Amino acid sequence: MSVLPTAPVLATTGTLHDHDCDCTAAPLELVLDDGPAPPRAVLRATGELEAATADLLLDVVERAVQGGRTDVELDLGGVAFCDVRGIDAVLTARTRVRAAGGELHLCRVRPFLHHVLGVMRLGEVVTG
Repeated sequence: MSVLPTAPVLATTGTLHDHDCDCTAAPLELVLDDGPAPPRAVLRATGELEAATADLLLDVVERAVQGGRTDVELDLGGVAFCDVRGIDAVLTARTRVRAAGGELHLCRVRPFLHHVLGVMRLGEVVTG
């Protein structure tokens, strides 16, 4: 199992989001569990998937694919906030995994994100 926290520059406590709230930005932590055998991998996300952290998701997915992990389950149960850049990163990750002959499965999608994906007619990316 690999733990890949955000670089310190992304842990922007004290910086306000660009959306209308009174909260501070939180880091994104990604834990990549290689699963029982290739090509399966489980990627658990905790924190905020947004403009400042979206590239981290893409980097970790790219590393997984390069390591032969093309059946990737992305667990979003710990994601507290996701903006349009975060959604774009998820869709880009799915495209990259599919290009390698695999599939990206979303699981434990929180209600707020499930609703947004439905409004954007992207509900088919959610598998559980």
